[in-house]
Amino acid sequence: MKELLRNGLWGAIMALGELLPGVGMQTVAIIAGLYDDVIAFLFQGTEFVKTLGLFIIAKAKKEEVSAAFFNIPWKFGLSVFGILFLTIIAFSHAVGAVFEVYPTQIAALSFGIIMASILIPYKEITEKTWKEYLLFAVSFLCFFGLFSIQGSGTNAPPSALTFFGGGLVASLAAFFPGISISLALLLMGLYEPLFASIEQLTSRQADSYSFLTVLLFLVGLAIGMLLCVRILNYVLQKYKSLFLAFIVGLILASLRGVWPFIDQATQQAILPWNVPVSQLTQQILLITVAFIVVTLIRKYAENKGTLASSFGQKERIVIT
Repeated sequence: MKELLRNGLWGAIMALGELLPGVGMQTVAIIAGLYDDVIAFLFQGTEFVKTLGLFIIAKAKKEEVSAAFFNIPWKFGLSVFGILFLTIIAFSHAVGAVFEVYPTQIAALSFGIIMASILIPYKEITEKTWKEYLLFAVSFLCFFGLFSIQGSGTNAPPSALTFFGGGLVASLAAFFPGISISLALLLMGLYEPLFASIEQLTSRQADSYSFLTVLLFLVGLAIGMLLCVRILNYVLQKYKSLFLAFIVGLILASLRGVWPFIDQATQQAILPWNVPVSQLTQQILLITVAFIVVTLIRKYAENKGTLASSFGQKERIVIT
């Protein structure tokens, strides 16, 4: 019962992280030490889907399907993702409203959270060779450039098939910290067309194009996530240090996306020393508070023995 409540609490915090710009539920999962548990849950789900498919074509037995189903860690998955979805539904409008009123303050909190989370995968890199440093540099430079790209609209609506490819690409964002599905859609120029189609479906003006675009996007997203989770599960087992170097570069680059120092007149990013003193003091305070809170949460969990690693096998023994 205690573990269910803890997982449910982390599910709620992961949801709030997903609602914060640039943070995402993946970053919170890393802080909580649940990243590999999330991947394991989703991987077992894909194993069930694969076994069920083999059963349909008479290549697997009914007992194997049943075993694959019960191998899914349902207690963990339902306690985390059930609360996560409920929290997103309950607080999405509230967080959006707060962000509209206090954009730089929310960005400062996100900046501090992400800064603290960088240390977690870095500490877990067991091998620090030239390969890890090279991959870190490449990851940082690529994503630093990516986060500077602004999605561009077009007068002609994308073809419905484009949304299938968009779903495949957006599925990558579901597993990496610092990237959200919304950001991926913006970069591909599909954010506005997709949500326009969703609005069409929820109104009396729904048409076949809207239905097809949303359907193909969801199919592409589902297929992409099934493939990604299997690849990530393999990479975590075989190339853990290289994967963590990649993650560190990605998280560090994502700080560009939540840069809190903005010129109020032009809404352009500026250097911290160009910000008015009162505003700079407030932002630095918020960044520091967020950094310290995340660090203390992580330290407390490690000392209590509730987690030892965010990216590998760990014992969950509570020290009394």
